[in-house]
Amino acid sequence: MEQGNPLRTMREPALDARGGDGPATDDADEPDNPCDKVVDAIGMRSWQWLLVFLMGVLIAADSAEATLLAYLNVCVGHAFGLSTFKAASVVAVVFAGEIAGAIIAGAVSDEYGRKGVSLVCCAAVAVFGF
Repeated sequence: MEQGNPLRTMREPALDARGGDGPATDDADEPDNPCDKVVDAIGMRSWQWLLVFLMGVLIAADSAEATLLAYLNVCVGHAFGLSTFKAASVVAVVFAGEIAGAIIAGAVSDEYGRKGVSLVCCAAVAVFGF
């Protein structure tokens, strides 16, 4: 079975409940966003579900790291004899690195594609995040 172009089907007007040419108003399940229509037409495959899972794990790991930084800030500052300002600067540098990494990864993924960059970022968080 051949799947049609989802963008072409988006441009075709839907029939209303009376069978006219106007837009359908009675269908509550019809998405209003054109992106939703494309995703619904294409569907979710195993690769997309794997990415959803991996991104969820990465977000959880990042949240755990941010939570640990709040607790370790005091411990590391005391262990190394850092002032409050210097200990807080360590946390600030971590978040500045995350921002710089996001900007760099975004530019690289625009050039080479998201799949490889996402996998490299997953590996980096797995190795260096724990």
